[in-house]
Amino acid sequence: IDSLRDYIDSSKYSEIIFIAIWCIRLISFIPGVTLMILGGLIFEAEEAIILSLIGVVLSGIIVFAIAKMDIFNGLREKINKKHPEIMELIESYNYKILAVGVLCPIAPTDVIVFVSSYMGINFKKFVLIFSLANIPAIYLYSYFHFLHLLLFHHCHMIFACMYHQHVSLL
Repeated sequence: IDSLRDYIDSSKYSEIIFIAIWCIRLISFIPGVTLMILGGLIFEAEEAIILSLIGVVLSGIIVFAIAKMDIFNGLREKINKKHPEIMELIESYNYKILAVGVLCPIAPTDVIVFVSSYMGINFKKFVLIFSLANIPAIYLYSYFHFLHLLLFHHCHMIFACMYHQHVSLL
């Protein structure tokens, strides 16, 4: 992360590079959470939130488009033959599955986006739900760096005071 942060931070095109990394994160196996935290380390929190939201939505749109490709046509029939009840559940609750899946920090978001797209979610609704559901995590992780520094500073001050009191008692 440090070398990636140094590379992005040293460029005058840091915002464009950051968003581009969001777009290629799937093929480079970079988790989205890592980029959210990285954004908070490089940019001011408000800018990190906006850039991460743009990046995560573009990344989600790429996954959405991949799921619409013709190479996956037979997958639906295979799943429907083996597990028709699962297909019915996904078709009935597609929007809810997308929202809850994105909100859940341990859920594989890209897989959920893929399944939602493959199962026919409307593009405009997808972008709206996906964007709104990502905002809490982006907000939290963009401020993570600042919260970490604040917490570290407070803990350091507490331990310094405790040490000073302990030394003065001796």
